[in-house]
Amino acid sequence: MDLLPDYGLYLLNHRISRDTEIIFYSIAIKTLTFVDESVFTTMLNKPADDTVYAMSLDFPTRLFGALMHFAPTELKAEAEDAIRRSHGFPFEIIFSEEFSIGLSARIGELQHGRDDDFVPLVVEEIF
Repeated sequence: MDLLPDYGLYLLNHRISRDTEIIFYSIAIKTLTFVDESVFTTMLNKPADDTVYAMSLDFPTRLFGALMHFAPTELKAEAEDAIRRSHGFPFEIIFSEEFSIGLSARIGELQHGRDDDFVPLVVEEIF
């Protein structure tokens, strides 16, 4: 299985500053992975320059309520059920359908994954 190139590395390679606020007006949320008590994440594909990149979005857990504000009622219930059934970290919420949010983020720190290195975008605000 070939891994997609990383969008955060793409941004750094194009000299986008870590201080730059990056705004997305429509991000589809289908899954959330709670890494630990301080962060949850989602992955999606992001096309740019005729290439599809893997984009990792890291959210501080304090933004979970703001994110769920945009979810339909039935998806909120799915999230509550997944949290109730979890037995520690990590755990995942897989929604039965996607919902969209807008967000602002900044480029995070280099991470060393099991199969590759990547740079997540760290979410600062959800709208």
